Amino acid sequence: MTCASCVNRVERFLKKADGVSGASVNLATSMATIQYAPEATGVADLAAVISAAGYEVPAAALALAGREGDADAQEAREALDAELVAARTKETRGLLRDGVIATIFGFAAMALMLQPWFFISMERINWILIVPSTIIQFTVGWRFHARALRALRHGSLTMETLVSLGTTAAWGWSVAITLFHTQLMRVGVPAHATWDAAALILGFVALGRWMEARAKEQTTSAVRGILALQPKEAELLATADAPTATTIAVNKIIAGDLLRIRPGGRIPVDGIIVSGRAAVDESAITGESLPVERGQGSRLAAGTLLTDASIVMRATQVGANTTLARIVAMVERAQGSKPAIARLADRISEVFVPAILLIAVATFVGWYLLGAEPRLVRAVATAIAVLVVACPCAMGLATPTAVIAGTGRGAEAGILVRDAAILEAAGKLRAVVWDKTGTLTLGQHALVGRLALVTGPLAGDTDRLLQIAAAVESPSEHPLARAIVRAAGTVTASATNFAMHAGHGVSASMDGATVRIGTEAFTATTNPELIGWATAEAAAGRTPLFISMNGESAGALSLADTVRPESAAAIRALSARGIESWIISGDRQEVVNAIARNLNIPPERARGGILPGGKGEAITEIRRSSSGPVAMVGDGVNDAPALAAADVGISMGGGTEIAIDASAATLSGADPRGVPLLVDLSRATTRIIKQNLAWAFGYNILLVPLAAGLALPAFGIGLDPALAAAAMGGSSVTVVLNALRLRRLPLLRDSMTSAQPVVI
Repeated sequence: MTCASCVNRVERFLKKADGVSGASVNLATSMATIQYAPEATGVADLAAVISAAGYEVPAAALALAGREGDADAQEAREALDAELVAARTKETRGLLRDGVIATIFGFAAMALMLQPWFFISMERINWILIVPSTIIQFTVGWRFHARALRALRHGSLTMETLVSLGTTAAWGWSVAITLFHTQLMRVGVPAHATWDAAALILGFVALGRWMEARAKEQTTSAVRGILALQPKEAELLATADAPTATTIAVNKIIAGDLLRIRPGGRIPVDGIIVSGRAAVDESAITGESLPVERGQGSRLAAGTLLTDASIVMRATQVGANTTLARIVAMVERAQGSKPAIARLADRISEVFVPAILLIAVATFVGWYLLGAEPRLVRAVATAIAVLVVACPCAMGLATPTAVIAGTGRGAEAGILVRDAAILEAAGKLRAVVWDKTGTLTLGQHALVGRLALVTGPLAGDTDRLLQIAAAVESPSEHPLARAIVRAAGTVTASATNFAMHAGHGVSASMDGATVRIGTEAFTATTNPELIGWATAEAAAGRTPLFISMNGESAGALSLADTVRPESAAAIRALSARGIESWIISGDRQEVVNAIARNLNIPPERARGGILPGGKGEAITEIRRSSSGPVAMVGDGVNDAPALAAADVGISMGGGTEIAIDASAATLSGADPRGVPLLVDLSRATTRIIKQNLAWAFGYNILLVPLAAGLALPAFGIGLDPALAAAAMGGSSVTVVLNALRLRRLPLLRDSMTSAQPVVI
């Protein structure tokens, strides 16, 4: 594919195919993302549809399509990458070679045709140039002619159609001048051949495509860089203390394998440390610049770097399930999607080439009928210039190159975007709604207080209170539950009939009693002493949990969390970008208010006691209040409804699978400063897209009339066909180079304060 017309044709064919519900084609990556019903169609059928549209699907792409989650998908991906690299290398080398040859010949032909010193007649010069020009036309130009004919055979008009028609017209006119020189002179047609224009058009277009291909390779370098983080081999151990290891390929590792990682080595798959302790550089995954200390039981992500010691780890996630593979999949999915702003370019590109052909015909007829002498020569030259200068390539590349560069830069900074539409939406945010636990706070609660009622069923025994609470909470993975179990140490009691009550608490049976742990209402607590104690704890920013046995209040526990040191900077940075911050939480209002005070969030934007089902309604209400798009940032199962309801759902990388799946963007680390950086990335990407589209449209709006000669009568300004070709090639390259500026966007968490947002 070479232009937006190609993209529209493939998309049109795919969307009409049986069983296809959606299709998006990316010009910059030559990748199609297709949603289809497997019971109605398959990969081979879809490949046949693409072939019917006039394009080929590499065999390696067929082998990978639909199998991204398979265990051997990595091998298929590597085979596809190798095939694509070989094809692109061959194509770019051919473009450079042909471009240089055609350009050198074109300038030589121009010098020869303009010479007054060789004393050679123009008629003889034409005979000298006809053979090499014909060779150039059908060797260098064959790539354009062949693609134009193939597109025409399938009922399509593309960029190649314009180049082929333009160069063939210039060459054909020159051949006619040469073969019928005398006859044409006799009827008053000036013998002005355009050998140089035909060759220079081909040369400039080929060189422009070469520069465009080189630039596009840089925009897609992020995915290749991420994939390169995974080592090819790993050291397999029989036991954790085995003295020797066996070297195996990474794609042969299975979950449960023991692996030795040496200092300076990269983690091959996700896993946990079995023995050893080391500093791990996680910057490639999370964007954090400083290494993090990891020890026994710590989780490791594929692609991270061990810096100072040797460890033994156990593989837990392999193949397509590793953090690295999921990042690549998310980035590729985003790069294959389109933001809403691209729809205008798509609609225009559908009719662009036919419109240019009509303009070229009208230009020829107008100059031939109404122009000054030499009318025929001027009519031919202006028509050729119109065909060559028009550039649907720039329109086709304006959006995808920016999306690819933006998502790639985001991935490098630990900001993963699922869809290109999010890159547009995040820049328009008016409010960000934060979950409290694990998002603004560390989510590492500690037991700081306990009260057992003397008049209750435990008669004031706080140790027994803690043991009962730990026994009931043991099956739960909630941060509060884990904190209670940790505080109890060895849990001596056991409970049965465990049940979770989302947003309320948990219950279980123990020693013949029904034990409830949770909110005041859930445990039916009415004791004034207990309520007063809990209110004081909540006012201090701690979370109280009430405990009842058979409906009778037994006591309460108080747990404290720590606000993340980065949270305040994130809130200040959003405020500097004109975005409000809100907190919604299932915790008590007093606890939420305390956190809000700590972060300088106004009390009216702090809402506690919100059940999971009510978080979606809260998002809707906040959207009305803020009069604009709203983002939700969370990490837990209970945040999933709100993440789905928000205009932009953002999950923390350390969060649950459900939260990550419900979100549109994911921060690889747990640093909330990634949210304002996502806003910066979004605004920068949208700005680049708008600049590219303005350039692409402005270029065509200005130069097509100039090439048609509309400025010639009044100002004497026109556009030579060869210059038109150079301008067309430069237009595409300009768009790609502008998008590449996103690769240098400074997305640095460590330097973030309340300073102004980063811009490019």
